[in-house]
Amino acid sequence: MRFIGITGGVGAGKTEILKYIGQHYKCEIYLADEIGHKVKEPGTEGYHALVALMFFDFIAVFHIRNPCAGRTDR
Repeated sequence: MRFIGITGGVGAGKTEILKYIGQHYKCEIYLADEIGHKVKEPGTEGYHALVALMFFDFIAVFHIRNPCAGRTDR
């Protein structure tokens, strides 16, 4: 199996090239943007990891003590 990456700036024609390739060749096309959005969908492992990461960054930036520290009901 081969992987080919297509890169370029906004308006460079990446989508048009992928449409052409998809119509003329037997292949699977994966769009990084779509995969990135799926990874961040609520309920996914990636979503929970991002929430945890941002939560602790938020607390560190704003020097907020952890409101859940010491709780036994969770």
